[in-house]
Amino acid sequence: MPVLDECNGQFGPVPGSHGEVVYHYHATAVTNVAGKPHVPYFMGCLGPSKSKCNSTVSSDYDGGANWCGEGCGADICVQPGTKRSALLRYLDSFTDGKGEAWLSQYTVNKF
Repeated sequence: MPVLDECNGQFGPVPGSHGEVVYHYHATAVTNVAGKPHVPYFMGCLGPSKSKCNSTVSSDYDGGANWCGEGCGADICVQPGTKRSALLRYLDSFTDGKGEAWLSQYTVNKF
C-alpha cells in the first residue's frame, strides 16, 4: 500500500524507473468518506504538500472544498523501501546538490 502525502503523492520509484526515485501521484477510488478529509479520485492539490495542504483550503476557491488527503503524518512522504541514495540523487537534481539539506528541513516518514 502506498504511503501518500495530503496531495496523494509520494517520493519513490515507479515501474520501469529501475529504482530511480521521482515524486509522483496516485489515483484512488475513495471519495467523501464520512468523518475523514476528502480524498479525491485524482489529485486536488500539487505536492509535495509538506503538511500545508489544509492551510490552502479557502471558501474563495472551489466552494471551499477540501481536496487534501490525510497524509502520512510527516511533511515529506517517501514510499518504504526507497533507497535513500536514490531519493537524494533525485532531490539533488532540483536543489543544486543540496538535497540532504532540503530534506532535513522537514519531517520524513520512516522509509
